[in-house]
Amino acid sequence: MPRQTQTAQHDHHPRHRQTASGRLGLAAASLLALLVLGACTTGPVDGTGPASADRAERLEKQGNFTAAAQMYERLAAQNPAPDNLDFALAAAHAWLAGNRPDDAQRTLDAFNAGGTPAQAFERELLRAETATARGQYAAAWRDLSAVAEPANPAQATRLFRTRQDVALRAGQPLEAVRAGIARERIATTDANRNSARRDLLSDLRGAIDRGLRIDPAAAREPLVRGWLEIGQIAASAGRSPMGAEAAIDRWRTRFAALAELVAEAEGGAAPTAALDADSREQVIAAAARATPSLAVRVDGEQVVIDHAGVARAEVRLYRVDLELLFSRQPFFGADSSRFGFIEAGRVEALPLPATGPTRWPLPDELRRHSLVVEVVGDGARASATHFAHQLAIAVTAPYGRVQVRHAGTGAPRVAAYVKCYARSRGGGVQFYKDGYTDVCGRFDYATLSTDDLDRVERFALLVVDDQAGAAVVEAAPPPR
Repeated sequence: MPRQTQTAQHDHHPRHRQTASGRLGLAAASLLALLVLGACTTGPVDGTGPASADRAERLEKQGNFTAAAQMYERLAAQNPAPDNLDFALAAAHAWLAGNRPDDAQRTLDAFNAGGTPAQAFERELLRAETATARGQYAAAWRDLSAVAEPANPAQATRLFRTRQDVALRAGQPLEAVRAGIARERIATTDANRNSARRDLLSDLRGAIDRGLRIDPAAAREPLVRGWLEIGQIAASAGRSPMGAEAAIDRWRTRFAALAELVAEAEGGAAPTAALDADSREQVIAAAARATPSLAVRVDGEQVVIDHAGVARAEVRLYRVDLELLFSRQPFFGADSSRFGFIEAGRVEALPLPATGPTRWPLPDELRRHSLVVEVVGDGARASATHFAHQLAIAVTAPYGRVQVRHAGTGAPRVAAYVKCYARSRGGGVQFYKDGYTDVCGRFDYATLSTDDLDRVERFALLVVDDQAGAAVVEAAPPPR
C-alpha cells in the first residue's frame, strides 16, 4: 500500500500500588478493553476520524463509496508523489463505483500528469471509464484507441476488456470484436480464453438487444465477421430459441471451416472441414485453393516466385532491347504477356516446395541485361521485367520534371537521354517529346509550345544512360 500519514496517540496513567486482587482486576479490565477494541475493528467504519488506507478500503467493502472516495482524496493531499497519485486514482475509482462520474472527472483533472508508467496507464483507463459513465462514448473510444498495448498481461487484459465494452457503447462493433479477439490471444489458460469468449458473446448479444445495428458483411476479417454473425444468432435465439437452431448449425459448419483456414494461413495443413455446398463463399474458396497459381517478381539479383498448387515450373529468361520495346509499347507496365519475344536465352526447370515463396538467383551472365522473366507450370503463367541499371529516377509530377542520379553515388547524370510518350484520355498513345538531362540531371517532360498537355492522362518515360543503363517509369501530368 502507499505510504500514509499517521497520528500517534499516547495515554498517560498515574502509577498505583497493586495488590494481588488489584492485579487480577487490572488484567480483567485489560482483557475487556482488548475485546472491545477487537469488536471495534470489525464493525462499521464511517468517514470521520484520521484518514488511512485500511479505513478507506473497509468503507469501499461496506459500499460507502462516497466516504471512501473522500478519504482517498484526503490521503492524496497528505502524501508526496508518486503515492499521492495512487490515492487519487483510488478516489476516482470509488467515485465511479458510487455512480458519481463528475466527481471522478474532477479528481482525475487534478492529477492529469506525471506518475509512473503503470499509474499513467491506470489514469487513461479511468478517464475512458469516466467518459463512458458520463455518456461520452465517442470521446471514451477515442482515448482508449490511442492507448498502446502494455507488456504486462494483466494490464493488457484489462485494456482489451475495457475497449470491448466502450466500443460497443460507441457503436463500433467491429472494434469490439477485435478487442475481444486480442484479449483471447493474450490469455494464458483455457479458463481465461473461455472467459474472454463468453464475455464477447454476452456483450454482443446485450448490445444487439439494446438496439445496436450490426452488419457482419462490413467486416473484412473472416474471424470478426464470424463473431458478429454468432452475436446476431445469440440475440435471435434469446427471442426465439427454436427458430435459431438451423442458423446455429450453419454457423458451426462455416466457423469450423474458418478455423481451419486460419490454421492454414499460419502454416498448417489445408482445410479438411466438410464443404457447405450452399455457401457460395466456401465453394469459390475451395475452387481457388485447387487452382494452380504463380506470381513472380525480381528482387535485386534474385527471381522471387510465389506459388500454390504447382510442383514444378520452368523459368524462361528473355533478353530485350529496352528502347525498341518501349517504342513499340510504352505503357507495358508489369504486363509482359503481349511482348514479341525472341527465343528464350535461358530455360531452367525448377522443382517447387509445397509452400512459397521460392527464390532463384539470376545467372551471372544475364544480371547486367534487361530481361523479361517468365515462369510457367501446371497451366499457370506469370512474368515480370528486370531493368539492369544503376539509376535513381525521381519524378516531380506537379511540375512535370524528372531528375536522374546515379543510384550508388547520388551524382546527377548529365546528358542522359529521355524519351517521352503520352497516353490521352481517349486511350491513344503517341510520341510526345525527347531530349537530354541538364547539368543537374533534370529534364522537363511536360512542357510543349502546343496545347497537347491538356489532353494527356499519363506519361511513360524511357531514361537511357550510356554508363548506368536504362529504365522505364510512368508519371502523371502536371495539374491544369
